[in-house]
Amino acid sequence: MGFFNKIEDGSRTILLMAQESAGARRKFAIGGVALVVLLAGGGFGLSRYLNAKANEAVGTSWSALSRCMLGDPLAAGEKPSLRFRAIQLSAMTQAEVSRAPANGEPWPNRCAKHAHALRENLVEASRAEKDQKDLAFWAEKLGIALKDDGSYMADLSEAMDQTWAQAAKAQLQQAAATDTPAPPAPAKALTVDSLAATPGLAKSAIEMKSVQAELNPGTNLRILIEDKELPNSPAICTFNAGEQSASCEGLSADIGALGKGFRLWGSADDEADALVFSGKNGSDGVYRAESGDKSAAATTYGGFAAKDGVSALLTWDDASRQLRLVRKSVGKPAVVSPYLPDPKIRVGNPYYDVQLLWNQLVVRGVNRHNELWLAASELSDSGVGPLSEIGTLSEGGVAEKSGEEPPQLSGCRVAKALVARARGERSEFLSFFVQGRWTKPVTVPFVGGTLSCRKAEASVTRVAPSSSDSALEGTISHARCTPAACQNETLKLEQFLKGELNLAPKVLLAAGDLDGKLLVVWGAAEVGGLRMRLAPADKIAKAPDIILYDDLVKQGQLQKTSTLSDARLFTRERFAILLLTTTSGTFALRIEPDGKYAPVKFDWK
Repeated sequence: MGFFNKIEDGSRTILLMAQESAGARRKFAIGGVALVVLLAGGGFGLSRYLNAKANEAVGTSWSALSRCMLGDPLAAGEKPSLRFRAIQLSAMTQAEVSRAPANGEPWPNRCAKHAHALRENLVEASRAEKDQKDLAFWAEKLGIALKDDGSYMADLSEAMDQTWAQAAKAQLQQAAATDTPAPPAPAKALTVDSLAATPGLAKSAIEMKSVQAELNPGTNLRILIEDKELPNSPAICTFNAGEQSASCEGLSADIGALGKGFRLWGSADDEADALVFSGKNGSDGVYRAESGDKSAAATTYGGFAAKDGVSALLTWDDASRQLRLVRKSVGKPAVVSPYLPDPKIRVGNPYYDVQLLWNQLVVRGVNRHNELWLAASELSDSGVGPLSEIGTLSEGGVAEKSGEEPPQLSGCRVAKALVARARGERSEFLSFFVQGRWTKPVTVPFVGGTLSCRKAEASVTRVAPSSSDSALEGTISHARCTPAACQNETLKLEQFLKGELNLAPKVLLAAGDLDGKLLVVWGAAEVGGLRMRLAPADKIAKAPDIILYDDLVKQGQLQKTSTLSDARLFTRERFAILLLTTTSGTFALRIEPDGKYAPVKFDWK
């Protein structure tokens, strides 16, 4: 019994132990399940946390890339490639160390690291798919392109637009990235699209060789256009000093019926009906542009159209072998009187040595001592007054062989002065008619170029092409003259474009004087747009570029082919006009002395 009692007691102990063990196992199992559940929940939270951090990194790297590449966020509808192109136009003018450097890295090369970071963060966030052209793909492609040294000039349109399109699809927003340096300021250049918003000269392309200005300019600008693409050709357009628009009118039907070969080789008051020379040197007639009134049909050595309707012409009579002064009022017969040159001055060829500049008859000839002189006579109601000797000239002109060259005596006039210009063999000479008298000639140390008058000053500006294979050997010369002397500045294009040799002009290079400063306009290589500089001649090499026109943008797209085919620059005392022939028509920009510019509206009478 005892034994069995013991056994019984022991069995109860074993049972109890088994029961306790089972309970422990149940508790362990429950605890294990609880731990698994706990760990699983923690893992999910960790995963969410890590994913959130990865997505945050995507947003941060996208904001840094956007800030680095484009600066401020894009406006609604603005294409990233066009913003980038506008910044490029500014960056092209700057040496590498000046392109908004950050830690020694110039723009846009420094943006590559942000593009690569964006791609890596997209991978970490599981937002990149293999073999798919998604945001990660384009970010990487953009980063590789930005690393190239020439990225500040390269066309990255596809990579830019695709990257931003994929970012928009991914609902990424540019947040403030104050620690990321901004790019250079974008250029505010006109395009053919913005030009077309203002009525231009013509809806088709007009060749600039068919456009000519007055030989003897006044305060306003008159241009004569003979081009089949101009519906009202031939026509004269007038740009006034105080008006933003231009007024155009076709020549009288009587003149238009004559065909081609018209010239504005006379002089005229700003308010006058200009003189149009037809045929060689007016041999087919000299006409008033608006009325069509014919003044003469003879070889003509200058003319003057006054605002009161009276015109004066100096012509050659083959029969008498004499010069004649022809004076005419509109609608009245001409009054013809012989002009007998003063015996004090012997004139060789009148074509080269006689010119009528407004009411001044200017001659170049030899006196009895065989000295070459410049002299002038004033016109009056009674005819030509006595000859006044102006001063000696160190050299005479050279006879041309083409037969179509402009006269070697010319001039310009503004309110304070009339300036006579005599072309020599190697130099030119300017004399000023100020306060009722002529000053002794001053010397311009080169031949050719554009004459401009302002106040009691005159300037001659010449662009000379290179005599070698290098375009950078070409020169820009600017002589600024007063009655006392001329100051001359000549610089090679290599000096002018120092630090910007990759922007050397390929086609267009023009220059002129605007309010005493040198204005230079050029087409900068294939990708640099149409640019200008405006500064005193001795400071022009360091003056900033102003990008006038982006010739690679059309219909909101960046393209390979230029929209600009030709251009022509004209300067006057208080403004300049730049004619542009584009793929969408012919337009004009008006440039002010302070450098501001705007499209010109053309009004047709």
